[in-house]
Parts: sequence; structure tokens; C-alpha cells
Amino acid sequence: MNKVRRNIYILFALLLFAAALLGEGISLVHANITIGKLEAGQKITIFKGNVHFRQDTLEMYCDSAVYYEKEEYADFDGNVIVLDGLRTLRADKIKYYPSEKTAYCYDHVRIVSDVDSMYAESLVYNFNTRDANAAVNFFARDEKENVEISAEKGEYIDLYRRFTVLNNSVLTRVDTTTSDTLWIYAQKIEYFATDSAKAIASDSVSIIQKELNTTSDTAVYFIDKQIIWLKHKPIATYDKNKLSGKIIKVELDSLEIRKIFSFEDANALETVDSLAGKYNELKAKTIELQIFDNKPQQMIASGNAVSQYYLRNDEGGQGMNIASADTLLLFFTDGEMDSLMIVGGSEGVYYPENYHGEKKIEKR
Repeated sequence: MNKVRRNIYILFALLLFAAALLGEGISLVHANITIGKLEAGQKITIFKGNVHFRQDTLEMYCDSAVYYEKEEYADFDGNVIVLDGLRTLRADKIKYYPSEKTAYCYDHVRIVSDVDSMYAESLVYNFNTRDANAAVNFFARDEKENVEISAEKGEYIDLYRRFTVLNNSVLTRVDTTTSDTLWIYAQKIEYFATDSAKAIASDSVSIIQKELNTTSDTAVYFIDKQIIWLKHKPIATYDKNKLSGKIIKVELDSLEIRKIFSFEDANALETVDSLAGKYNELKAKTIELQIFDNKPQQMIASGNAVSQYYLRNDEGGQGMNIASADTLLLFFTDGEMDSLMIVGGSEGVYYPENYHGEKKIEKR
């Protein structure tokens, strides 16, 4: 009699569980074994073997599952796969709340679609909003732009197609034709995977691409326009040339650096002899460094331009010239500065090589 009552109770519990699932719009499609029981005063149902649930457009698969009626959630375990028609979510374990359509995912979490992918050790994903929030080791990829971002933490907001990563954040972009790679390091990076894709990096920003190294507090990278803006204490170093100013603009072509502009209180230094403390220096309102075949080709200083230029020939140093003009053009050969052209209202002072007095470079 007790056995009969127990079986009736199990059947009754299963019926209640099924009703609860149907009430949330979720239903069991298949399981090899279904067991209902009472545990710590709570009705639970266990599903084992080729488990398959369905909720609206969601298809959920796993090796085993446990549904807790009181808390109204299900634990999916082993080879968990959830399909929503756009993305495929995989994880080792998922705690799923049907009423919220929210999945708390753990261990080897990956979410993949035709346009993007996300990976993490733990991640919360909402199937209503398609938003994601990762707490441990987040990585994401935009397939269209060949952009990858990673950090300790991250989130994705589907409405804006915005990825935000925090703490030791890294963005990389690879050009498919040249295989050149652009690296952006920061504490925070926001990446918008829209038609006009862009990245906003802030807090201890550093950018690296071949001979280019930059630092700033903020950087904005417009991918479709191939432009990077550096703001708040920006410095851009290319080969032996170091540019600074209030704002710096970098123009690219298939990730190759073409031009670097420094605006407002622009300053440029070229290393001549670092041990001797010798630098060619240029000051102006605006400085433009033009680059060809990965080598500096020409530098244009406009607006109250002043230069400090060390003269050299085959016999060595020939002194230093300080010149000022409306515009100064500096030309490079094999990446080394070798000549200077003065345009408009010029002044100049020459200091021989053995001169040890004070040398001044000031804006006109």
C-alpha cells in the first residue's frame, strides 16, 4: 500500500511540475528517465539522458536536468546547448529561470552567431533582451570587422550592439589583406559592432601598431573612417619621432599608419643622440607627420612654427640651427630627418658644434 501511495504521489508531483512548466511556456520534449521526489520539503523533478526542453522559440538540450518547483528554476548539467534562432549558447552548467528567460552559465561558456561570439568562465544571458554579463575572463569577437576584445569583466547590450570590457582590457584588429594587427590596451573599452563600428578606450590607454606607440587617457577609433583620435595628455611615437599636443589624430589605410596630426601646442621630437641629449625639436600650432612605406617621409609644422635642428654631414655633427616661420617643412630620407624648408616670414640662428652657451627655442 505504501508503495502504491508513493507512486501516486510521484505521479501527482510530476503532474504539478508539468503544469508549472507549461505555465511558464516551457515543456519537456524528451528525457530517457524522469524521476519526481520530495527533497527538503521541496518538490523536485530529475531528468536524465538526452534531455530536451522547449520554450517558445528556445530549444534546450543537456545530459541531465533538475527542476526546483519552489524556486522555479532548472539546473541543466552536461553538454548544455540552448538555441534561440540567432545565437547558440553552450556551457557545462546552466541555472535557468523560465519566467525571466535568464540563464546563469558556468564553465566553458560560449555564445556564437554568424556575426559575433562571446566566451567566458561565467556569464548571465537574458534571452528576452539578448544581453550578456560576464564576471570572469570575458572574450568577444566581431566577425565583420575582425575585432576581438577581452578583459576580466564584460557585458553586451544587444539594443546598441555594444560590448563593454573592464580591467586589463585589450582590443585587437587584424587586416585580412596584410595581416597587420592593431592593439589597444586600456582599463575600459567600449566597442560598438554596428555598421559604423567604433571603439572608445579610456583610462591608461596604449595603442600599438608596428612602429606606432601611443599613450593617452582617452582614444576613439572609428573603424570605417580609419581614424583614431587621442585626447587628454596624448603622445604618439613613430620610429624616432615623438609627437604631443592637446589632441592627436592618426589616419590609417588598411591598418598602415599614413598620417599623424598634433593639434594645439603641438610638439615633435626626433632622437638624434639620446646619450648626448640631442633631439631635433619642432613646435607649432599644428604638426603633421606623413608616413610612406612604414617610414617618416615629411613633417609639416603650421602656425608660429619653431624648429631646433641639428646639422650633420658625412663628417659628423655640424652644429645646430634654430629657425622660426609661418610654416616649416622637414624632409626625411630612409626615416632620418635630412633637410628643412622655411616658408613665410622666417628667422634663424645658427650655433656651431663647439658652442656651449644657452640655446633657446621659443614660439614666435
